[in-house]
Amino acid sequence: MAFRKLSPRCIAGTSSFNFFYVVQYCNFCPYRINALAEVSQLFGDLAFTISSALVASILVALFLLPALTRQLLPGQKVVKSKALSDKWTLFVTAPSRSKLQGTVWLVLAIPGALLLSWLIKPELDLLPNPKENIMMVYTAFDEPLSVGAAKTQVGNVIEQRIAAQKQLGSHPAFDIHGSFCNSTYCLVYFYPEGSWDFPVFKQWVDTQIVQDLPDARTYVYQGTLLRLALPDARTSQLDLKGLSLPKLQQAGQDLLAHLIESFPGARITEVIPMRDTVARVEFTPKADTLAFMGMSQAELNQILVTLTDGAYLGQFYADSDTLPFYLKGETPEHLEQLLQTEVMIPNHGLHPLRSLVDTQLSLAPSAIYRTDREVSMSINLVPANGQPVGPFITQVKAEVAAYLAQQPEQNLFINYRGSADQLSGFLTEFFQMFLVSLLILFLLIRMALNSWILALAVMLSMPLAILGGMFFLKTVNYFAPQNLDIVTMIGFIILMGLVINNAILLASQYRSAIVSGLNQQQAIIQSTNYRMRAIYMSTGTSVFGMLPLMLSPGDGSEIYRGLAAVIVGGMSFSALFSLGFMSALLSLPMFDKQSQVKDEPETNSVPLLESE
Repeated sequence: MAFRKLSPRCIAGTSSFNFFYVVQYCNFCPYRINALAEVSQLFGDLAFTISSALVASILVALFLLPALTRQLLPGQKVVKSKALSDKWTLFVTAPSRSKLQGTVWLVLAIPGALLLSWLIKPELDLLPNPKENIMMVYTAFDEPLSVGAAKTQVGNVIEQRIAAQKQLGSHPAFDIHGSFCNSTYCLVYFYPEGSWDFPVFKQWVDTQIVQDLPDARTYVYQGTLLRLALPDARTSQLDLKGLSLPKLQQAGQDLLAHLIESFPGARITEVIPMRDTVARVEFTPKADTLAFMGMSQAELNQILVTLTDGAYLGQFYADSDTLPFYLKGETPEHLEQLLQTEVMIPNHGLHPLRSLVDTQLSLAPSAIYRTDREVSMSINLVPANGQPVGPFITQVKAEVAAYLAQQPEQNLFINYRGSADQLSGFLTEFFQMFLVSLLILFLLIRMALNSWILALAVMLSMPLAILGGMFFLKTVNYFAPQNLDIVTMIGFIILMGLVINNAILLASQYRSAIVSGLNQQQAIIQSTNYRMRAIYMSTGTSVFGMLPLMLSPGDGSEIYRGLAAVIVGGMSFSALFSLGFMSALLSLPMFDKQSQVKDEPETNSVPLLESE
């Protein structure tokens, strides 16, 4: 009963906005479906939240708004537009009355906007890099050391220098600091106090703390908020494989030195030591002695395993726990003690181990690293402070390809993992989902407008918004580093669902005007005049809602600054230019008297221009 007393205009408006909610909900469906994929985990929850909110909005628009309108606005007359509104309508629709202006608008707004968007797009990155109030000092050793030697030669030296600076009182203010070392690097961290200047702190560390450390490379950088949740977000791995282990080690050392020289600001380190650093005892059986004692090499090997690493016997059950059960001899303090260990041999009594084997000491790798079941040498690649992952990996790949082209080894293969592989995989999946979203939107708009050509016109309004998003990203980048990362790309998805509503409003009203009998020019003016206020209001709410995210200077604001800049820029460009563009587009002959549009009784036509 409540809906029978509503005005036709209210019913038509409610239907239009319900369709807009459906469009935005379906816009996020591919991302919800793909939320289980690894690269989509980051924004699966975001897509679910937005689509769920849109479902709630549909229900409000269907049931609550009509009832409130009937109760709160009974018999309200339509507010007539002012003369200024009429003048603005005629101004923004001017391209529809001039063939030259219309052509210029179409060229600039479609191919021009796409080309300019590509030219000014920021550098690609995997994730935002929000800074934290912590200073990290990473010291990598040219050659692996024992943990004790690392602490003595590097860790203790750094601590002594920090203590000396504290006594002199010439250090930047910091609350606490700490350090730890292993065989390949030492890491020192500082928590600065109050407001601090990273370049000043870095200069103090470089000149007073880590200068002249022997056989080491030092990287000073500011920590990020995502370092604990996503510690490898900016780390890529370069794997070398295809050669024997000694040749791989040499090739890895040579390539590591070349990359360090080529990219001095980047943090380039080996995953495991690329040289033999661990003492190894090689046992050679005495064949004649084993034959005399009737012992096989397998039995001798079992004895050696028992005396060194321990022989696995099976599983031991203790209450509800299952534990591995080993038989192991007492750990010898040195090799001579091991060789003097007596072994019971059936029918021959006790004999020292040295009577059964010859020994030789040699060096061996501290670990064997495998990728895809192949022995590999791997290098960690972390871009310099402020450098995006995408361009850095592109430069590394080009440098590595040029370097390998000059090497004699033909069977050496290179593989990239980590951020390099994740960025490539995400971009592939992102554009696939983007195309699916575009297709879904196009089909939904066609169903609503009952016209393929009008649906195409609505879709062609998006390049202007994309240009606005790219332009604002470029502008923000002049004041704070802002790359085109995954979160920023999500902003374009949200923008696509927002700005398309403006074009749908105009195209829907244009179709209604054509069906009601108006000519092409009258339909353009009427649709612009009738929908202009709604477009500006919806744009204003979106822009002002996102401004705090874009302008906030607080810690962690870098995470969503790019997303907000895309939406603010895209919506602003849409509000400024979409009316002129759509009027130029709809003035083309193909949109005149849409023959494919079925005649329907119209109840929402209004005067062409209203004035007091």
